[in-house]
Amino acid sequence: MGTGFHQELTGRENIFLNGAILGMQREEIRRKFDEIVDFAEIEKFLDTPVKHYSSGMYVRLAFAVAAHLEPEILIVDEVLAVGDAQFQKKCLGKMENVGKEGRTVLFVSHNMTAVRALCSRAILFHGGELKSDGHVETSISAYLGGIGDQTHVQEWLDNDTAPQNASAVILKVAVCDSNGSVLNEITTDTEIHLEIIFRVKNAGASIGLTLIIYDTDNTCLFSSINNGEPMWYGRAMPEGIYRSICIIPGYLLNNRIFTFTMNLFGRSFSDVLTLTDIIKINVNDTITVRRDFLGECGGYFRPDFDWTTKRI
Repeated sequence: MGTGFHQELTGRENIFLNGAILGMQREEIRRKFDEIVDFAEIEKFLDTPVKHYSSGMYVRLAFAVAAHLEPEILIVDEVLAVGDAQFQKKCLGKMENVGKEGRTVLFVSHNMTAVRALCSRAILFHGGELKSDGHVETSISAYLGGIGDQTHVQEWLDNDTAPQNASAVILKVAVCDSNGSVLNEITTDTEIHLEIIFRVKNAGASIGLTLIIYDTDNTCLFSSINNGEPMWYGRAMPEGIYRSICIIPGYLLNNRIFTFTMNLFGRSFSDVLTLTDIIKINVNDTITVRRDFLGECGGYFRPDFDWTTKRI
């Protein structure tokens, strides 16, 4: 990106210089010139030396030249780190089109959302060594910690160090099956019973709980509050140990990595205690959901909707 740009030359001159370095004839560059300038959105500064460009303007022009002069291989290194959201969207769209035309895009990025949206194959390097090469989600999982970094249960045996607010102490949080056993593996058809065991410290306390699910980019996907729980929510609770269970149905989550954050609060949503990334799960694929489809199922959810077909 920007290979061959000369700081003393204007944007206009650098378009022709860069194109020549990439092996393009002057007439080819001239034919693409207006399209490049329009994409880069630097028309007012076209005759200004690029040494006066901001980093965003520089990258926009560099990307526009590289992407529009039809290289057989387009190498893009963290281009989305600079520029506003609109330009980033334009870049992704352009790179996707280049790929659809049968040319190769080598996209280097730490933005997992962009990698998912753009790439059909992902390669992970760490310390100069190849760690993963293949399916996009496999490499992303390896980059973000993967299966070895899961947390299916958290337990506190020491009352003094256990997370707590004025009303209750959290003793255990776990992802379990319907029998209460901690799950070793979670697949796209697994029904998850999120178990929260806590001790009410003072008679008459009112306890509330919230579960919040995040993706690997720390985007909140959904949350659930226990204010529909019929037995104890909003009522004065005697001292003692309680178990709350939030059931996440099977055929809901896609094969992705998810983290769970939990809130413990008192009466009227007061005295909130937040436990961030308390649980981390890796949902694996299973044939019972995808059946005979072997491609990539996009998105964070994989609901198994009912389909019917009748001859009419």
